[in-house]
Amino acid sequence: MRVRHVRQESGCLDSWLREGHTYTVLELYVDSRGIHYRLISEESAIPALHSSRLFEPVNSHVPSSWVIAVENNGESITMAPRPWLIKGFWEQFFDNDPEAIKIFKQESYKIASEEV
Repeated sequence: MRVRHVRQESGCLDSWLREGHTYTVLELYVDSRGIHYRLISEESAIPALHSSRLFEPVNSHVPSSWVIAVENNGESITMAPRPWLIKGFWEQFFDNDPEAIKIFKQESYKIASEEV
């Protein structure tokens, strides 16, 4: 799935994004605040969640590695590679755990390689 950044909103993470640039969506997260895309910008190598309101779809391809997880007693839904949904994965990743980083890179590559 690819999206184009079309608007800025206040907030430091939005400044990582370039208007008009397209991004590969690595994860889709939905909760009571709305839909969020996990992506990596040019300004930061950190995979971060951004509001879908900032983007327009370029294509709607769903990566074959994505699975759906319903969490928090049905209050949130995540579509992402299965290894990223294991409890504690993101904490390990952001703590620079080598295995989590390796898994992230492998799964990100799979997603990007399917882009059309």
